[in-house]
Amino acid sequence: MRRRSAVLALPLLLALDSAPAVDAPGTKRLSHAALRRSLPHVLTKERIRVFYATEGEHAVTADDLNQNDIPDQAEDVLIQTRAAWRLWASLGFADPLTTPRYQGSRWLDVHLLSRKTLGSNGVAYDEIQRFGREGEPKGAGSLCFDVATSVKAPANLTPAHELFHILQNSVCFLKNRWFTEGTARWSEAALGRGGLPAGLKPAAWPPADDALQDVFAGAYDTARSYWGPLLALEDPGGRLPEERLPQDLKEARYINGERVLKDFDLTGWQFIGELLQALDAADDLIQRERGLGRWPEAEQFSPANNAVIHRVVTEVVARRRSSRR
Repeated sequence: MRRRSAVLALPLLLALDSAPAVDAPGTKRLSHAALRRSLPHVLTKERIRVFYATEGEHAVTADDLNQNDIPDQAEDVLIQTRAAWRLWASLGFADPLTTPRYQGSRWLDVHLLSRKTLGSNGVAYDEIQRFGREGEPKGAGSLCFDVATSVKAPANLTPAHELFHILQNSVCFLKNRWFTEGTARWSEAALGRGGLPAGLKPAAWPPADDALQDVFAGAYDTARSYWGPLLALEDPGGRLPEERLPQDLKEARYINGERVLKDFDLTGWQFIGELLQALDAADDLIQRERGLGRWPEAEQFSPANNAVIHRVVTEVVARRRSSRR
């Protein structure tokens, strides 16, 4: 569930082939782009493409319950990715392929690769990638994330988690992990059960100054320590608006028949939507203040961003509470 800047991927990075890296005498490792181009099979639904292999190191599981000659694992990854995308779109979140940063990208590409290669369950990339696959228009770009072949979507929300990183990247250049991973972990509840981490109880917010330092050093754990308590206070009802959800999303099922959308609980979705909009404006201001032409990685992960993100969060809180008076 890491995020990387790389020079390659599908709707999300500018990919150029570099020379194959040499692992040891007599062996060669494919470049980032070449490895992903080497996946021989593709499953497409609308603007989402899932690339996979059925043989070799990166082979997916061969199970095919519906006997359509497509591995269930690849189908389930596509089903979950599309459901998450449909959900966020129905709630008014940005469409990554049409935001100013990524406009012109044609696809969201998902690559199924071995966990040994990825080093984690999933990796999202934050630049437009151009693989130059056979049959694609010249220069066509895409956004992309990778999912490990050890992931089985009905029991694992990695595709939905990585999709949320794509959504974050499409509107905000700030990548401090307590924000990106904390809210991406929260986003898993959209297709999971329950709107907040199990057992979480509302707490006083904001955290004390000394506690904030621990928050800023965190990542996934901030879904419980920072975001959970805040969202519980901001959205005690914690429900999705069922009337806004597409019927096909409500009825979506994995190949084994299990529902994709487990319930209608998602605490704080409106707040997170407003926060992403506010951060979209804030990083434009930061870019001007710091005199940045582009956003170098060091600035995207800079500790100086921590106070900015927290300040924007408190501003959104204050604005929402003022509007409720």
